[in-house]
Amino acid sequence: MEDLSKARLTCKTWFKTLVEASFILRHLKVSNERFLRVEHEVSSINPIDSSVKSAPLPHFLGYGREQTLIHCDGLFLVHALNRSQSHLYLWNPFLGDSSQIFPSDSIFSFEYLGIGYRKVPANTPRNYTILGFSGKDEGSVEILDLETCVWKKLQAKLDSLLVMDYQSVVICTG
Repeated sequence: MEDLSKARLTCKTWFKTLVEASFILRHLKVSNERFLRVEHEVSSINPIDSSVKSAPLPHFLGYGREQTLIHCDGLFLVHALNRSQSHLYLWNPFLGDSSQIFPSDSIFSFEYLGIGYRKVPANTPRNYTILGFSGKDEGSVEILDLETCVWKKLQAKLDSLLVMDYQSVVICTG
């Protein structure tokens, strides 16, 4: 997608095509998988030829002492923390767009965050959701529907005890 991103500023027609859900889904289906890492920049590593392409970190990643990045389909859910505040962002490195996610009353007290979507028919845009829950408060789960921007609080019992080393959960098709 890095090569396609150069064409997005060429004209309005190209930009419209590049952001259409059906085009993105077709492109993801035929493109090689890449791995991302974060240091002082975000790098896309091609596992076939080991080529690396890098981009500077967005301004919000400089905020806070700790950042958690959770990836799904080229989108990043970014959780930036400092001593007294916590911020949540959705970042699309391909388009260079980011937006702050405003919390419900309790989301930042949650220990675990994830981003994913429900399985939908082919060529249908995916409706992404953000999930937050705490290992301490059993049964309290909150879900943000990114299409409606509405938080829903659920009382749900986890099927099993989760033991995680990292404070993120990746749910890509669940």
